[in-house]
Amino acid sequence: MRTKGYAYPGPLAPARDRTLLGRGLPVPAGAELPPPSPAEKDAAVSDVRCKLTVGYLRTCAVAAAGYQRRLIEREGQRL
Repeated sequence: MRTKGYAYPGPLAPARDRTLLGRGLPVPAGAELPPPSPAEKDAAVSDVRCKLTVGYLRTCAVAAAGYQRRLIEREGQRL
């Protein structure tokens, strides 16, 4: 993300960045939020590309599976 000009503190931060919401766009009647701005779309695309490049989601899945395996090994009798 830094190579694209973003300085988020961690991999979950881009999804929580409310500063890009509808930047400069009006909120349509009946809507709570403005439509996605070009800046918001660029940040989202950059975030997904970055996560694909570094294998973030695969790492999360492997880590979660490891925790689940340990839990099953430890509590398998009760399960």
